[in-house]
Amino acid sequence: IKTHDDLTRYFLKLDQDLAARGKDEADALDQAADALEEAIAARMKHGVDIPLASHLIGPLVPVPMQTALKAALYLTLRGARGRQSALAERIGKDEQEVRRLLDPHHRSRPKSIERALRALGKRATVVLEDAA
Repeated sequence: IKTHDDLTRYFLKLDQDLAARGKDEADALDQAADALEEAIAARMKHGVDIPLASHLIGPLVPVPMQTALKAALYLTLRGARGRQSALAERIGKDEQEVRRLLDPHHRSRPKSIERALRALGKRATVVLEDAA
């Protein structure tokens, strides 16, 4: 986090093409979380890679659990060069349901995403940390 304007604004650079500003550090982190969530959603929508963090400097910017689960499913399916139709067959659902599971703006039950991840040989875990 870098400050400028007499410490009245905070600027957070998340990666080479994603940044957020806020009136204070907490606001900058909230803005960064929103920006990161939308960047992940856009990459999923366009079928491109979601880059991993190159190095961690500064605070960790979390995304909502739903976004993290859907991104994990997207990356797993993409890494396995899997097709949505094959995943649908494996979990006993139609392709429309799999498309919804991969749609970051559609609310899905975590249990459904976990079932899809298990069908691809993965499992989701949760890490609980103290809030800053």
